[in-house]
Amino acid sequence: MIALFGPLLDGFLLAFCRVSGFLLLLPGFASLRVPMRVKLFIAAGIAVALAPNIQLPPTETISALIVASEVTTGVVLGILARVYFLALNFAAVTIASYIGLAAMPGVPVDTDEAQAALPNLITLTATATVFFSGLHTTLLIALADSYTVLEPGLWMAPALMLDTFQEWLQEAFNLALQLSMPFLAYGLLINLGIGLANKMSPQVPVYFISMPFIISGGLILTYGLGPDLVAVFISQYNARLSLGWF
Repeated sequence: MIALFGPLLDGFLLAFCRVSGFLLLLPGFASLRVPMRVKLFIAAGIAVALAPNIQLPPTETISALIVASEVTTGVVLGILARVYFLALNFAAVTIASYIGLAAMPGVPVDTDEAQAALPNLITLTATATVFFSGLHTTLLIALADSYTVLEPGLWMAPALMLDTFQEWLQEAFNLALQLSMPFLAYGLLINLGIGLANKMSPQVPVYFISMPFIISGGLILTYGLGPDLVAVFISQYNARLSLGWF
């Protein structure tokens, strides 16, 4: 019995280490709104599914160094999976600033820090779309495929890690710039017009009078471009995941 179930238990332990580190930062799963017990059961269920297919390292016992390498690998993959959402949140905060909604108070949703309502809405919609579209299964499949590149017990090369982070960050923030570009153009044009109006009639507080119009125009622009913004983000995110981690 021990000879039969011993490798399975070792495989479960190694899979659980990588999966738990991955889910620790994975968008949606890592939310503070998800109870810790639910996260534990999800990680255990995924580890049970992965355990039979894991090639164990050529050692008789699993050392703390192997466990640490698996946790580190999971955390690195989780950070990569979260980079695009961090860039989307950055773009959403920028959009809120362009249309005059950055100062509106909000509530913590995905993190323990409160931010404006519009960034919460955009990031929460993107996270929900990941689950509605089944993209979370793509993330889990990518996690399973990571064992073909990084076998259990192997440490990721620092140069490979840095190059991968640089590539993902560059692509993610280029996407964030593209998503926020229409709102940047709107902010520049509307503020240019307000500045010219203020020069022509310095006696009237044009800035305070124009603020409701800035917000109204920004909300109309958000209403028109919001669905496309999320759709482009999900499409680019899925395309990046299809290329693999490295």
